[in-house]
Amino acid sequence: MAIGTIVRVWQETPRLHGVAVDVDFGDTHARPGQYVKVEVGQHATDASSKQVIPLALATAPGVRPVELLFDASARPQVAAGERIDLGSPEGRGFDLDSFAGLDILVFAVGSAMSAARAVLDAITARRAEFGRVTFFYGARSELEHAYRERDPLWTAARIDVRRSTDLDWVQDRFRAAPVPLENAVALVVGLPEMERAVREVLVAHGLRADRIFSNF
Repeated sequence: MAIGTIVRVWQETPRLHGVAVDVDFGDTHARPGQYVKVEVGQHATDASSKQVIPLALATAPGVRPVELLFDASARPQVAAGERIDLGSPEGRGFDLDSFAGLDILVFAVGSAMSAARAVLDAITARRAEFGRVTFFYGARSELEHAYRERDPLWTAARIDVRRSTDLDWVQDRFRAAPVPLENAVALVVGLPEMERAVREVLVAHGLRADRIFSNF
């Protein structure tokens, strides 16, 4: 368990709220794509109103403050300056060291942008180590696209950013304009149904299943 201090709270999209926390995770935050468990409803008098939810860290390892994206209905009622209890980072995340020299495809939808942003920022910091990088992201509407302000930074780092809206699923964006997969790995973050759909399309296009990774 780690205790952090809220630095900033903001509305990232109509459905997602951001919380920046100054916290020292030490060596436990080792890979982008890891998550922490956060208790929401911690000030509620009714124990049934409390729940612990896993949230992917939206910042790369070593970056402070860390950022989290909450669904608007689940965001804890906190303000800048308050303390918050966070679990230590968990999950396998993505071992970028093992992808050196390879092309990387990143797929994410909705709030999974948290993990994707951490991955893309980590790649940007060491861009020369990787080949072609392509990012496929989907959201329900233009207003729901999180972290749009990062796009110029990623684009400047030679990351091909492909955003999708409404029924234009991320796997359909890939299918419509595929990228070479001979020297590629795919990093997929999202709900199980989304991960399965992306995996099926990539395998159908020739990517081996053991070169498709998830962060959980």
